[in-house]
Amino acid sequence: MGVGTRIALPLVASGSSGDSAELRQASTTAADEEWTAILPPAGSYQLTFQVEGLYNFTVDGSFSGVVRVDATTTSTPSVVASPSTTPSAQPTSSATATITPTSTPTATMTPTIVASPTITPTPTNTPVLSGRVTSESAAYNSVWSYLDTKVQAAATARAGAWDYDYESVDDYLSSVEGNRERLRVALAIPPECLNGSMPAVISDDPVVTYEGVVVRKLVLGLCEGSLQLEWLIASPQDAASPSPLIIGLYGTCGTPERALGLDGIDDYQRRFAFRLAQAGYVVAVPNLMAACPGYHPYTLPNQLEARGTFLDQHVLGIWLGQIISGLDYLSAQAEIAPARIGTYGISLGGLYAMHLAAVDERIEVAVVSGWVDDRTLQTQSTAHPYPQWALTEHDFQNSRAPLSFVTDVELGALIVPRKLFVEYGSNDVIGQYTPGVYAQIADKYDRLGLRDYHGIAMEQGGHEAFLLTSLQFLNRWLQP
Repeated sequence: MGVGTRIALPLVASGSSGDSAELRQASTTAADEEWTAILPPAGSYQLTFQVEGLYNFTVDGSFSGVVRVDATTTSTPSVVASPSTTPSAQPTSSATATITPTSTPTATMTPTIVASPTITPTPTNTPVLSGRVTSESAAYNSVWSYLDTKVQAAATARAGAWDYDYESVDDYLSSVEGNRERLRVALAIPPECLNGSMPAVISDDPVVTYEGVVVRKLVLGLCEGSLQLEWLIASPQDAASPSPLIIGLYGTCGTPERALGLDGIDDYQRRFAFRLAQAGYVVAVPNLMAACPGYHPYTLPNQLEARGTFLDQHVLGIWLGQIISGLDYLSAQAEIAPARIGTYGISLGGLYAMHLAAVDERIEVAVVSGWVDDRTLQTQSTAHPYPQWALTEHDFQNSRAPLSFVTDVELGALIVPRKLFVEYGSNDVIGQYTPGVYAQIADKYDRLGLRDYHGIAMEQGGHEAFLLTSLQFLNRWLQP
């Protein structure tokens, strides 16, 4: 049967009345024949073809369908369809069928989401071996040992990346400035957040006044309008003008409301932002997503991080960029003293605070609570009591800068010669490594003759915000 030959085949359509459809031969080979079903211009159809009494199949939809008939088998032929809103040209010879539209067509096609199939291996014959001769542990241990070699290599590379000049404070700053910019790039802080463009105020509304503290909600369009961020701003009712500003950064399970004691829950964060406002500071608490098991899970920030990774973006860098851009607005307000800006961060907020002070030199004083640690040991070793590499459900956190470049010691080095205070609890599992890391940072201050510019306190307690000795440190450097 050649191309264009008249089709003398039965063609049966569902329904009893309606428009007509046609079958037309498109091509033929020795093995198969290909036919095209020409449907009317409008309607959603259910059409049944019977080809030489052997094949029965159904076509649904408004399209031109290509029907492939395998001449060597009696199995059901496949139907290949492409969307079409206009009919194909009518052939000179055709078979006709009566077709009843089953629904009114629409121009929009809803995509179908197909789940990945679950594949369960099934044995096809008797196994030759009674078990595996290879092992998961062999594959795992080989890569683990390889990474062990990279830990030492990272330490060597890190030592070579920093060349401190202690001749003077200016010389020191010149010697580390290139690494400050390198850190901004490694963290993927959006460039549009770093150019000093003034954010737009989207809204600024009062929330509540209680116990002498006024709280309002500020929403800013940041980073040239590419991002938005909510802030809760807490100020003393009798605040001096201008007042020092503290960027308050909470930890896991935290919210701006909890940091200010608005939700009635006094957890490990100990209402630190509210207490700072009572002490005479304007406190700005950005609404960052701090995951909390059973509340809003780690999957949410981790989804953002996973998506951003494919775009060379990281959530930590984006959030730091938002805070930096927000500071462009906050520091320009008349009630804020721009030379007296600090940050206080507890736990995960300590990570933010330490990174923020490292990349933004407007932060005059940084207090890091319950965070400073031996980062190499924590992220790479089995010896640390809280190894983050072993956590199956955890936040995206930790610096995205590689260990071959930066640890908490180098972050502290970028805060020098501004002021840094570290606090930790006597019963905090993280705290056992805090003094050793802090001592390496303190050495840099001391070599520059800045012994009063740093401090550390081990307070009685666990993993919590203390704001005791650290508040004295803040008051010394930020209050008039």
